[in-house]
Amino acid sequence: MFQDNPEEFIVKVSDLIVGEKATMIVNHISYNRLNERYDSAIFTENMTENLSRAYHAKKTLQVFPLL
Repeated sequence: MFQDNPEEFIVKVSDLIVGEKATMIVNHISYNRLNERYDSAIFTENMTENLSRAYHAKKTLQVFPLL
C-alpha cells in the first residue's frame, strides 16, 4: 500500500494511531465512588466577577474569555 499511494497510507496509519491513543486514555480512566455528595455550586463559588480583563471573542467556547 505504501508503494502504491504513500499519502493514503500516512492518512490511514495516522487515523489508527489517534484511535489507539484515544482507546488507551479511555481504558485507563477510573472513577472511585464516594459516599459524599457535592452541590454544583462547587464549580461557581470562587468564580471571579471582575471582568475587566475579559474581551468579546467571536470564535471560542466562552463568550468573554479572560486574557
